[in-house]
Amino acid sequence: MLASDKLIEQYLEKLQRIKSGTDTHGRDKECEKDKQARFNRAKKDYAFFVSEFFPHYAEYPCAPFQIAAANDILRNKDISTVEEWARGHAKSTHFDIFIPIWLHLFHNQLDCMLLVGKNEDAAIQLLSDLQGELEGNEMLKHHFGKLVLSGSWAEGNFITKTGAAFFALGKGQSPRGRRNGANRPDYIVCDDIDDDKACRNPERVDEEVKWVLTALIPTMGTNRTRFVMANNRIGNNTILTNLVKLPRFRHRVVNAINAEGKPSWPGKFTMEFLNSRKETLGIIYFNQEYQNTPHTAGKIFKPEYFQWCNRLPLNQYDRIVLAWDVAYSEAATADFNAMVMVGLKGTQKHVLKAFVDRCTMETALRWLFQLHNILPKTVTVEYYMEQQFWTQAVQLAIATVQQEFQGKKWPNLIKIDRPGRGQNKYSRIVQMLPEFQRYEMSFAEQERYNTGMQLLVSQTQGIEPNYKTKDDGPDALEQCNNQLQQTIITGDSIPTLGGFTESKKY
Repeated sequence: MLASDKLIEQYLEKLQRIKSGTDTHGRDKECEKDKQARFNRAKKDYAFFVSEFFPHYAEYPCAPFQIAAANDILRNKDISTVEEWARGHAKSTHFDIFIPIWLHLFHNQLDCMLLVGKNEDAAIQLLSDLQGELEGNEMLKHHFGKLVLSGSWAEGNFITKTGAAFFALGKGQSPRGRRNGANRPDYIVCDDIDDDKACRNPERVDEEVKWVLTALIPTMGTNRTRFVMANNRIGNNTILTNLVKLPRFRHRVVNAINAEGKPSWPGKFTMEFLNSRKETLGIIYFNQEYQNTPHTAGKIFKPEYFQWCNRLPLNQYDRIVLAWDVAYSEAATADFNAMVMVGLKGTQKHVLKAFVDRCTMETALRWLFQLHNILPKTVTVEYYMEQQFWTQAVQLAIATVQQEFQGKKWPNLIKIDRPGRGQNKYSRIVQMLPEFQRYEMSFAEQERYNTGMQLLVSQTQGIEPNYKTKDDGPDALEQCNNQLQQTIITGDSIPTLGGFTESKKY
């Protein structure tokens, strides 16, 4: 496929920007010893290589995960790796441009590269960025002279004077015939080849995974076989999620906010920026783009079942309950602390408040305490948690928070043995489905953009057979629903336990 005149014009403008950004003024007369010293350091030091030869890209210093990925690929001539990096973390820049140039020009370890995009047009556009550096980068020309020999990204391939061939390939196209003389591809990059439409079609995903495993990878030779898939996670059934299940593939996950709650790329992103972006996008879309946690549209709890309602004055509800699904850790892979408050009016259940967060128990309890103390005195709320979670760790967390708020009113946590505890969690949660289908469960409009409420909705929509998503929010919601169903069945709307209690400790 030939590129349009507009794309060619854009490429020429790109060349000019690269040339201006890599000006070698003042180095024209440097001695060979200095050039060789720079080459030797760049060969060993990937971060130096990037900053020295690509100053127009290197506005921010390389992150540790970028350096580690480059060194892993260099050290392993036979590697298959899935690099699951958040949006904005330079996947394409490193795997499509920097690393292949480093491998070829500085280590003589790349003869033939396939650059795979989600379609041919996308692949050609990506290839133009690579050729732009080899053709227009003055620092590279200063060391290696003119590099592009023949061909063009616009035709889908080009060859360098240093003996390497570079090809663009669309997902699903036959890779047959893409070789450099006798050299088969020895470096393949699949760049963002997962797409939203495909991941909603299991049969299509299966076909694409089969294409990667039976057509794309086997086109490589035997001397060097470096395969990289660079993508963020856009769904629960994608090429990425299928490849990482295979023991042959390495897997590196880079979220914008790491397990310690800090930016993975501190040279570029501050927590202030990421928190602002989270507030702008909302937690669901932020997690999808920056935390590799895609939102799953409901197959059982369908989006149309989720209705939004105006919250009544709290003293008009027949009964209000809150359930806490306890999580002991705040680690990146831990469960969420989930607290959900639901009000009953007749047969209608209104989800009034939701706290869903991967945090310490103390953080969740502070939220509970603050909520409890702003409730009107005419309102009674029953607070529930499962007896099995009433551990020493929970009691210590409660004591810690009570110490912070001495003399204040403390909610009375009612410990219960869950009905249906013998059932698996999926079965218990799905028992709420009829209420959703009858539109008897709705969510307070006033809380629509609250992070906890958004996560509760997202997690509930993710419940389906063999689901892999977190379920702490819907688990707490099911606890509330179970309590309120008893009121609907018996007609008794007067709680026997709950309400305000003074802390017994203070």
